[in-house]
Amino acid sequence: MKQAGTILLLVMIFCSVVFGYLIVQSTYKKKNVPNYTKLETIHSLQYGDISVERYYRNGANVKAFGFYKDGSMKSEFYLTDNTGYSSKFISYFPNRQIETKSIKWIEGDVKHFIYEEYFENGKTRRREGSKIDKWEYYDEIGELTMINLHDGDRTTETMFFPGGRKQDESEFLKGQRDGHWYQWDSSGTQTKNELYTNGVKIH
Repeated sequence: MKQAGTILLLVMIFCSVVFGYLIVQSTYKKKNVPNYTKLETIHSLQYGDISVERYYRNGANVKAFGFYKDGSMKSEFYLTDNTGYSSKFISYFPNRQIETKSIKWIEGDVKHFIYEEYFENGKTRRREGSKIDKWEYYDEIGELTMINLHDGDRTTETMFFPGGRKQDESEFLKGQRDGHWYQWDSSGTQTKNELYTNGVKIH
């Protein structure tokens, strides 16, 4: 009888634990269902030393995370609306410095973007975007190497020697050379002065 009572007690304890677990799980699932409806995850896809987790909702890749072998963050991606275009992406060097940042969004029917790229020492490498009138490019020690100035369909591109002296300056209209094209040698002497219209040299 004593043994039967012990077994009964153990069965009751087991049932209580299982029942409690089911209640907790049910509460947890109810609480999280709105965030995970029709959401499936794919974990730990390997690309060399990089592992990737991708999250899909209704067939769209809404989030993605990359990890280095030591578990630190390599990259993170978020789809910010249902257009499939508007998104945010950040990648990191192994030393935790930001490598690239990219934001895309739509205003009306127009697609916009801002893109920034960095060296591993944290210095800016390039910065450009549809909402940035001056696109800048730098070398690893922080010296400016090129500037693109945008004014509607017209662009002025200027390149520099180390130290900041101008090397090349040219104008473009809708991607074609249009306007003056100047060049200088490292001493500052002008070596080119040409004039273009719609990609055709006229002087």
